[in-house]
Amino acid sequence: MGKRKICVVITARPSYSRIKTALEAINEHPDLELQLVVAASALLDRYGSAVNYMLKDGFEISAKVFNILEGENLTAAAKTTGIGILELSTVFDNLSPDIVVTVADRFETMATAIAASYMNIPLAHIQGGEVTGNIDEKVRHSITKLADYHFVASQGAYDRVV
Repeated sequence: MGKRKICVVITARPSYSRIKTALEAINEHPDLELQLVVAASALLDRYGSAVNYMLKDGFEISAKVFNILEGENLTAAAKTTGIGILELSTVFDNLSPDIVVTVADRFETMATAIAASYMNIPLAHIQGGEVTGNIDEKVRHSITKLADYHFVASQGAYDRVV
C-alpha cells in the first residue's frame, strides 16, 4: 500500500500556526504524504499571507485556491464560500486525498467541509465544539456535523461534540 495522502487546507494565517506541529509530524512520517492546500485569506498579504511562513518552514504547497471576494460583508462571505466549494472540489479531485483536514470555524472553512463531504472524502475537523455566540459558531457546529473525525481543544468542546 502506498503512502496515505493527508490533505490539510489552510484558509487563514492563524490556522497555520495552530496546526504547524501536526504538519511537521505528517511531513516526517514515512507512511504519510502531506498535501498542503492554501486558500482564502491565507493567501492575501493584507491578512498576513501564510505562504511565506510555510515556504520558510520547508513545506511544499500542493495547491492554491484564490476564492476571497471583496466586500467584507455577509454577501461576500456567502459567495466566497460558494467559490471555495467549486475550486476545492477540483483540487480534491486532482489530489485524491485519503482524508481532508480543516481547521477552525470561519466561513472559508465551510467550503472545505462541504466539498470533502460531497466527494465522500473523510473529513477531520480541528477545534470544533467551541462556543462564541457569533456566526462562526453556526459554521463551526455545521462543520462538526460534516466531519468524520474531531480534534477538540478543551473538555467543554469535547462535551459539546460528543
